[in-house]
Amino acid sequence: MVLSGTYRRRNPEQSSFYQCLESYWEEFRESYPYFYEKDYGPLRAVVERTVTRFLECGIFRHGFARVRCAHCHHEYLLAFSCKTRYFCPSCQAKRVAAFVEWVNEEILEPVDHRQYVWTIPRVLRPSFAGTRLQFDPQEGQIEYHTSKGIRRRMDALDWIALVTSHIPDVHEQMVRYYGRYSNASRGKRKKATNQRLSQPSAASSSAESDSEADRFSRERRRNWARFLKKIYEIDPLRGFAMEIIAFIEQPAVIRKILRHLQLWQRPPRSPPPPLFPDKLEAFLASLTPRQAQQIRASTDSIFWDDVPVFRD
Repeated sequence: MVLSGTYRRRNPEQSSFYQCLESYWEEFRESYPYFYEKDYGPLRAVVERTVTRFLECGIFRHGFARVRCAHCHHEYLLAFSCKTRYFCPSCQAKRVAAFVEWVNEEILEPVDHRQYVWTIPRVLRPSFAGTRLQFDPQEGQIEYHTSKGIRRRMDALDWIALVTSHIPDVHEQMVRYYGRYSNASRGKRKKATNQRLSQPSAASSSAESDSEADRFSRERRRNWARFLKKIYEIDPLRGFAMEIIAFIEQPAVIRKILRHLQLWQRPPRSPPPPLFPDKLEAFLASLTPRQAQQIRASTDSIFWDDVPVFRD
């Protein structure tokens, strides 16, 4: 039987989005208090966690699962994902698909709906398409091509500051429901339904309840299969089932397996040019000599030669 699709690793490290963050994230953290804290506030812990997890998302070196076909014993590796919100393109696409399925199954009533959409001005919209990004590692510049052919170019540090500023805080609510679909209204209906179903019925029997549980389980499997087919274009109900046989997280075991499969070595890349010194020089030029001296003394000394000392 021919499957409608096969799993293919997405190779996140080849995208401009990933390469820019991998090259300049540490430098961005060092320069943040000088250039971006005034506009964006202190660097939030959720931003650091999100970016760190994103840089490990889909990378075999940071762990993976072994997946095997129960029929032919064919195996492949499935890298762990970061599951971050509104940052990782892959994980956010899965999250949106799961959200749509949940809304369809748990929120919407089986009636026709009319949808209204309110948008904000384009200049204020934070979203962008990763396929329109181009990263220039020689210059440390990121270039974005709009749908109208306009090109916007900025250095990597400014781009990272702009993108990470839109990472939501933990437990921050991004979608709200009102009226019949509000949490309170749905909670009351669900409570009333549970009370009605919990009342004993003379016609009920253990066989019937088991049959109802089986039907519910089958329906959940069909919903999950539809969800996977929407994301991966694969129908998991066709062909032979795959099963996870192990989660590999130990660094020594990861390295041994990847070396055996010739997946350990990464293609060499030249180090990106540092952007911090030039930006800091321009920043210091706008300060008084004493303020500039204090900042120079607090930064890495390898950036400075013959630092002048200002005395009272």
